[in-house]
Amino acid sequence: MTATTTARRVRYLLADLGDSPDAVAETLRAAGITGVREVGSACPVANWLHHQEPTLGDLEVSEEEVALLLSDDDEPGDHFEWVIQTDAVADFIVRFDHGHYPDLVAGGAS
Repeated sequence: MTATTTARRVRYLLADLGDSPDAVAETLRAAGITGVREVGSACPVANWLHHQEPTLGDLEVSEEEVALLLSDDDEPGDHFEWVIQTDAVADFIVRFDHGHYPDLVAGGAS
């Protein structure tokens, strides 16, 4: 998959999570996805992206964007692509990091 195609796929996956923070949480719950608060590489959204697209490399999720470390056949070496969060995913991340959705915390920790 090219870098452009990967970024496009991630945009689609983020939009597919839901149109509200609670819808995002429900999608993650239904898929059995959990994660760690305030750890962008291990939060539920990062884990869900890897679950949906296992070939994704390193990524870091924040409330503003997803930073993807990508390799592309057309460009030598690795480089970053940034995908802007949807409003629903951004709001979910803020709420999750502030203690909402405790059932989505890995290991049941709060």
